Amino acid sequence: MKNKSFSFLTLSLALMTPLYCAADTVIIGKGTGVLWEGLPFNVTLSGSMTHSSFGLQYGLMNIGNSNTKCMSSGDLTTIAGYQALKIAPGVGLIPRATGQATYTAYDGSIKSFTGTIGLPETRGGDSGELTSPTGYGWCLPPSMTSGNNFYAPNGNRVVNISGTWALVADGTQTSSTVAIPTMYASSFSVLRTGDRYQSILPASINLRISTLACSVNTPTVINFGTVGRNLTANTELSKQTNSFNVTCTQNSGFISANVAVQFRPLTSLYEGSSNRLALAQGGGYITGEIPGLTDSGICEGNSGINFNNEAINIGKITASQSLQTFSNQIIWRLCSGGNTLPTGSVSASTEMLVTFN
Repeated sequence: MKNKSFSFLTLSLALMTPLYCAADTVIIGKGTGVLWEGLPFNVTLSGSMTHSSFGLQYGLMNIGNSNTKCMSSGDLTTIAGYQALKIAPGVGLIPRATGQATYTAYDGSIKSFTGTIGLPETRGGDSGELTSPTGYGWCLPPSMTSGNNFYAPNGNRVVNISGTWALVADGTQTSSTVAIPTMYASSFSVLRTGDRYQSILPASINLRISTLACSVNTPTVINFGTVGRNLTANTELSKQTNSFNVTCTQNSGFISANVAVQFRPLTSLYEGSSNRLALAQGGGYITGEIPGLTDSGICEGNSGINFNNEAINIGKITASQSLQTFSNQIIWRLCSGGNTLPTGSVSASTEMLVTFN
């Protein structure tokens, strides 16, 4: 069989130091950029608009700190390059959400649009024409032009918004404990009777900022080189084994924490399997395995590293330790998807966070 080049080119590791240690406390440490991501939400908001008019401040698909209208853009500030809700000096909160809205227009027709809110950006519509109106943030209206006869007042509206929360920091954060405000997923009407909203971040959540910091020593680019093209589905085409060492330090306000890692796909999941990272070109996938900490990552199985933000515990640092290193290996496998396996160079990528629980 003729050899073709297959390369798993990009493994992107976000070596930050988040910590979610209890049901009511999120702890982050040093670092910049996205330091933590979690607390998933998935809500559906439905009901009639009760009025035909539409105003830009009453977005149809939104996230914010208000349950009466879209959040003011003045509540957002740039932190580490992200438009986030500031909750402590140098620290901001931002959603990574996707959504779909369906509504009944004034003429009785059914219209819909999809969009994203927060990360990577707030934008929706068929060609990205919908964005937050001037003066507002994390707000997606069905149109960028207000109108009096826009909705069928008694027609149904269904909005689904799902995602996770992220904490970002610019490196200036200092040790403290602050309350994280209640946040809502919402769908607004010009009349309060048409508003629909649901809390997606309870007010009981606190943020604790610590000095804990972790780094990972492992290759961030894995190249499988030239391998044989095998069209038998779930066949292992190549395997790479590398060191996977995590080092954690703290210099004041020492805490005890179980250290874990989480992986999030930057390319998609293969056929929806959380253990299979799809090639960007399709037709194959990558599996991962940390011996002794995960199940086997063999191609024909559905096990190993989960690329869905599930925490993989690797050890513990105690309040009496200023330094702790966890030494492991990580195994990456390149696997055939069968007849759709492409020829030539291929790539896949995942993002990793060091987390604690």
